[in-house]
Amino acid sequence: MGGTICRCRSEDQVAKSLVSLPWFIVSSMIKATNETEDILGRPGTIVEIYTHANQANIIKKSMLLSALGICLFSLFREDMIYVDETCFYLTTR
Repeated sequence: MGGTICRCRSEDQVAKSLVSLPWFIVSSMIKATNETEDILGRPGTIVEIYTHANQANIIKKSMLLSALGICLFSLFREDMIYVDETCFYLTTR
């Protein structure tokens, strides 16, 4: 399978998810990423996405910044989130 619960990929896919993420985490990360980009008018960084997600109560306060980064970069490996050349800015668009 090699994907999250939300997305199954083909056998020839090179990059596969490193962690199995349930749908509510995937949807929360995508929602936080999109809302951060809408507010800033540009793609956000992991810290900006984390800050917005905490302020808007999209993710639990106990979720660490490193855990958010792991989730976002796992979604990146599945082509659900895109990054710039230096992996600094993240976007779904």
